Amino acid sequence: MSVPKPNLLIDIGNTRVKYTWCDRAGELDNVFVISDWNQIKALLEKSASVTVASVSNEAGTRRIAELADRLTVPFQEITTRADYRGVACPYDNPGKLGVDRWLCALAIALQQRRATTCQAVAVIDFGTAANCEFIVAGNYIGGWIAPGFELMRNALVAGTTKVSADNQYPDSIVIGSDTQACVNAGCLAMIAGMIRSARYQLERQANLDPTDTEIIVTGGTVDALQPLLHAENLTVRFIPNLIFQGLRLFLPDLNPV
Repeated sequence: MSVPKPNLLIDIGNTRVKYTWCDRAGELDNVFVISDWNQIKALLEKSASVTVASVSNEAGTRRIAELADRLTVPFQEITTRADYRGVACPYDNPGKLGVDRWLCALAIALQQRRATTCQAVAVIDFGTAANCEFIVAGNYIGGWIAPGFELMRNALVAGTTKVSADNQYPDSIVIGSDTQACVNAGCLAMIAGMIRSARYQLERQANLDPTDTEIIVTGGTVDALQPLLHAENLTVRFIPNLIFQGLRLFLPDLNPV
């Protein structure tokens, strides 16, 4: 008896293309990086279907769609919708909201509607950008967009004449004694400040008690930032690849929450 093929989920981000598998029970596999577009054909040949979310590469999405069509693998691209399963997009024009932000918020909003605690959640996605989404009582109310750590640091170096930086992720916020340390510490302080500001905003929502709020952190630079979060006593919950929890909501006959 043959084993059913899994569903292929692909996230085309600003800097990386990642994929994972989702089985018939809705369980997600580990997440892998696609380093060569030639991998796509081999992945599709193992797939029952392919579901794609892209924030940056229309040509790449078309390439996957065309190849899936040739291999008769069902293909769908997920874009931001005005409403999905009762979770409304806060934008007047849903097409202006990045699908990566929407999928992360959607996954948490639907989970929150089944929870008995935690009335307000901030989801912070640390990648090329640092996106923060606010979900209150299962409703997605909006968020923030800011530069991520590396983008912030690179922009600072590129926009000034006498500022330099290295490529390190420091473990904690220190008072720098040279330019590189000052740049790294300053960018980390901005990241920590976003988390603290998100917590403050959550507690303002309907005067919620801090125990009814939660910060969830996800994204490509989460691992590098974990020492900072621990050093600054920033209480967060890590969900490394939340976007795939959002993507799997759109698999036919499989709507896990």
